[in-house]
This record gives sequence, C-alpha cells and structure tokens, in this order.
Amino acid sequence: MESPFTDAVCEDNVAQALEARRRMHLIPREVVERKLLETGSQPKTFARMCLIPVSHPIRKQLWPRLINLRFGTSLAVTQPDGTDASVGAPTPCPSSHHSSDTPSSLTGYELADRRLQPTYWLNARGRATLLSLMHEVSLSRPELVYAPQAWAVLALLLHFHPAAEALACLLALLDQPDLLVQSKADWRAVCLAMEHLGAAGFAGSRAIGILRHHQAAFQSPGSPNRKGEPETVTTPDNQKRTLTTSTATTTTTTTTDDEVLALDPNPRYQLATWAVAVWLLPFECIVPLFDCFLVEGPKVLYRAGLLLWRLASKSEKPGSNCDLANHLIKAATTSAVTSDSRIFLRKIYNIRRFSKTHIQVALSKVVKMLPSNAGLELVDCLVVPCVLPGQRTYTAFGQVKAELAAKGRSSLRPRGSPAHNSVGRGPLLPSSLISADEFSFLIAGIADETLVQAYLPTLIFSSSTDGVSLNTLFQRCADHAETSGRPETILLVRTASGHGLVGAFCSQVWQAGNEFSYYGNGHTFLFRLRPGPPRLWKWCMDGAHGTDRFQRATARFLEVGGGLDAGPAGLRLETGLEMAQSGPSPTFNSECLIAPEDREMQSDLGEGKVYCHFRVSLVEVLGFKSAAF
Repeated sequence: MESPFTDAVCEDNVAQALEARRRMHLIPREVVERKLLETGSQPKTFARMCLIPVSHPIRKQLWPRLINLRFGTSLAVTQPDGTDASVGAPTPCPSSHHSSDTPSSLTGYELADRRLQPTYWLNARGRATLLSLMHEVSLSRPELVYAPQAWAVLALLLHFHPAAEALACLLALLDQPDLLVQSKADWRAVCLAMEHLGAAGFAGSRAIGILRHHQAAFQSPGSPNRKGEPETVTTPDNQKRTLTTSTATTTTTTTTDDEVLALDPNPRYQLATWAVAVWLLPFECIVPLFDCFLVEGPKVLYRAGLLLWRLASKSEKPGSNCDLANHLIKAATTSAVTSDSRIFLRKIYNIRRFSKTHIQVALSKVVKMLPSNAGLELVDCLVVPCVLPGQRTYTAFGQVKAELAAKGRSSLRPRGSPAHNSVGRGPLLPSSLISADEFSFLIAGIADETLVQAYLPTLIFSSSTDGVSLNTLFQRCADHAETSGRPETILLVRTASGHGLVGAFCSQVWQAGNEFSYYGNGHTFLFRLRPGPPRLWKWCMDGAHGTDRFQRATARFLEVGGGLDAGPAGLRLETGLEMAQSGPSPTFNSECLIAPEDREMQSDLGEGKVYCHFRVSLVEVLGFKSAAF
C-alpha cells in the first residue's frame, strides 16, 4: 500500500494510519486533482466538505501544490512516481550541519515559543531534522526573532515532504503577508483578538458570559493584581519585577522557567491560550485543518479557536476559579469533538456569518488596547520565547567549523595556504597563530551579535609577510574597514619564545593620531590565550576617571587599555613591532598579560601588580568580512 509519509514519521503511527485507510472509501486522486488543485476549481468548498485522510497518497504533493496555486509560487512538487517536477525556482537545500563549536541547547529554538512545540508523529530523526531546519530558517531570515507558528507548520510538513521541500514550503509561507505570525506584537494581537470575537457573538452566550463573570471576580476588591496592589511581571531580560501604582520603586529578583510559564490568573490572558491550543489538535484533526488554512488563510484558525472556547466553557462554572487555559488545551487534545476531524470541521464551519472583517475589527481593538498596558504584563503570559535577548545560539565561524568537521577535516588550517582558503560554505580560519578553539573562545566574548552571527575572520596584516612597519599595519586596517564596512579587529601578539600569545579585540579602526587622544568603546577587551587557561578582560564600567581609555595610537606606538598612574598600557606595541609592554589597566581591571618566563624587564608597582617589557616574534591583525557566501 502506497504511503505518503516520509521516514521522519514513527513507524507505528504510519502502520495505524495505513490500516485505518483500508476501511475507508478514498476520494480518487483524479477527483482531488480536479476539485482542489486545478486552476478554476473551487478549493474552498472542496476543502471544507471533502476530508482528505492523512494517509491519502496525494499528500505527497498536496501542500506544495496548494501553496503554488494560491500564492503563485514555484515550489518543486514530488510526483506520484517519486520524482520532482520543479515548476520554476529550485528547492533550497538545508545545510548539512549547523552548530556552534559547543552546540547550544537553544539551537533550533530561535523563533519558537516554549508552549508551542508540537512534533505530532515525528520520530527521533524527524525531531532532529525539525530543529536543524528551524535553525536554518533563523539563519536565512535574520530579521525574524519570533515566529511561534513556524515550528508547528514545519513539523506538519516534515510528515509528508523531504527536508529541503518542507523548508521551501515554510519559507514560501513566511513570504506571504499576514499569513503566519512573525512578530511578538502581532502574536499578542492575535491572542487577545479572541475576546472581541466572542463579544461579537461568535463564541456563544455561555462562553462570553462565563468569561465576563471571571473577569468581574478577578477585578473585584480582594482579588489578585487588582488596581493598587503589587503586580508581578517578567521583563525581557527574564527578571521578575514587582510594580506598584503608589511608588516608582522596583524590586528585582531572578525568576525560574516554571514561574515564567505559570498560569496567569487574568481570564483575558487565559483565553489567549487559544492561539496555542489550535496547533495542539490531534494529528488526524490538525492536518485537514491545515488544508483549509492553506486555502482560506488564518480565518480557519480563528474558527477553530472559537469552537475550542465553546468546548472549554462547558467545563467552566461561574462560581469556580478561572481555569480556561487548561480547559482550552484539554478541549484541543482530548475532547470527543477534536478526536473526529469530520465532526470538528463541520462544527467550525457551522459558525455562521463569520468574516475577515470581524477579525480585522477585533485586531484593531486589540492594537488600541495594548499601549495602555505598555506591554509590561504581556511579556510572560502571551509571549514566551525560547531564546531570550542576549542568548546566543550560533556564530558564523562556528557553522563553518562544524561543516568542515562534518566533511572529515580535523583541522581548520587551510591546505596549501596559511592565509586563506574556501571549503564548504566559506573561508576558514586565516590565522597562523591561533587555533579554532581559541578563536571560538574570543568570539564568545564579542558583544556585537551582528558581527559574530554574520561575519567571518579574515587576515588583514601579518608581520611575517607585510613587514614590521606600524604604518603598514595602520594602512591595512584602514583599507579593510573601508571595503568591508567593519572597523573591528583582533590584534594577536606572539612572544619571542613562541609560548605566549596575547592580544586585544579592538572596536575601532587603528589610525595614528594625537598621543593624548583615546578612542574606541566598551566592546574592546584584552585577552591572554597562552599560557592557558585562556582568559579575557572586559571593560570594568565603574565610571571612575581613567577607566574609559580603550585605544590609542601614534606613528610610534599603539596601545590598548590605559595604564595605571600613567604607567605602561594593558598592551603596547612599539613602532618596529619587535618590542612591547604590558601592565595593569584600570580600564579593564587587567593584570600584566605576559608570563614571567617571557618578561625581559619587570617593575613592581606594589600590591602584587607588575608591568614588563617583552620581545615579539609575530604580529597578526584579523578583520571581519561578510559570511553571505
């Protein structure tokens, strides 16, 4: 018996679905072609009335063809014989491996919401592919930071389509305006619009009546979070703050994931869970609903949400505590109505006179309401992203390193050239001084997310090939900054013994200037890689005098980190690039970078602080260039 499922689906589920198909009278493929997939057909009526089982062979090509038909895309479509018929644009292939050097537990979750991660019938391989492709989406759409429905959509696609085809379908859907939610503001609006649709009469009198009763109880004196009482919110940095209306003071404590996911007592926000619940329907129910979604758009999701609200309200009692969120989830996952897709679809389409205009009106009301809350109390109850601000899941360099490892290369040192090469998707580590692990350590310390996620290192100066002129170093840096648009550099200095390797990440382009003038910013830092363990010193930010001296350069020297009491800088290179100095720097609260065995002259500054002179054997400067290969 022909199966439409991929090898990403659990075998037991496939066997059950195919066995159930034996007892069905399937709509012939030719009828589906004529009624649903041909130009001039009436797919809306057919999708509503003629349920296509999840095991129907046409599902191998149904969704890409629906997307092509409705949106005018040119997705490749798998033919009945298993071949691909590309209608135009090629199907993008996901990268074979995307990972940071130490794989982040958040990789693949960049766009997801912690409450909305269904995998349906996917097996372990399918779930791993889902994570890999979701990470691919976050890379190809860097402007996206939150797209909660994308996870569920991609999980569904992987049941019937190979990875590359599923990815192409999702990207095509993300390209359509107002189809899938792609921002936190839009998600909040969608979640809260349901209340206004219910008030317009589409949820039934019982559902809206019980909601109003719960809201009145919630806002009455003695209820939690009433006006004038402390209100606990979770800020985007995952800090819990207690706010009051009578004082401007705040108290901040750390909060756990369980607290972030805790049920909000506000009935309005509990109702907002409908937007999550509709994607948690049983697989046999969500698949035909997704058919209708591709034909009609988001309106069918609101229909499903209204029905779930009606079902959930049957478990709610006016005198009881509000538990609407849990009842919505239970209605989606365990009710008799949602266990039979025919009954479910019939009931959602029995909601009469429901139009896109009603949805637009509801959304506009929500948009007007949201500014009055300043968004504060909506952070944790409506938007629960897996990846919070400041959490990094990958770097461009880490991707290249991982892809190289997947190709069987054990070292990032380019073959045949110490400076550059191209393997896999882009250039490799260009330095002759630093190892891949050491460079990954430095990348982890760079604060600029755009720089580390979209740019790769490139060698712009080496004293072994460019000579020992400080002016040449300045010129190479200036030329690179002009052509690349990125002034940042990594300065690498190897000691004469070859055992020491120190340097600095520099935020501004090197240029000779006044010896009394410092420049740069707080992204600058000093580091020592060898002898290990590797260590870096970031800006101390204490605001004291002399703690903002980042970079300084003249025709005679360059420095990073102003020294203690006008003493030697944190790192100083002399004009011939053969002698250098290092001492404690208040800017970074750093110590002398050089190990005792490499110090030629050493002076004791008291309190265990020393500065020294040391000889240099090699200097390199790395810049950054775009990773858009």
